[in-house]
Amino acid sequence: MTVSLELWFVGAMRGLHERFRSTFRSLPCLLGMFAVVYFGYHAIQGENGILAIMSLEQQIERAEAERVRLTAVEQRLLNHVTLLNPPSIDRDMLDEQARRTLNLAHPHELVIMRSDDAAFD
Repeated sequence: MTVSLELWFVGAMRGLHERFRSTFRSLPCLLGMFAVVYFGYHAIQGENGILAIMSLEQQIERAEAERVRLTAVEQRLLNHVTLLNPPSIDRDMLDEQARRTLNLAHPHELVIMRSDDAAFD
């Protein structure tokens, strides 16, 4: 009985050792797969990942459109100021500004009110 118990124990240890060796052999593969999944996730979802870059590109496009719009407004305002500049004053622009500021008109004139943004066109 002792011999069969020893043989069983040796066989069990050998089986355990084989399982451990096969697990130990697959450990680098498992670690490699984990690393690929980890870095893949962060390449997509991370702070500097694909989705973050796409979001930044959309913000850049919106900011560029806003810059173009504001540049056009600035150009209109500069043109308006240039027309009211004393060395090269435009009498029609001066008359228009005076009438708008004083809210006056001749009785025979037709006054068409426009929004403030359209007034600078």
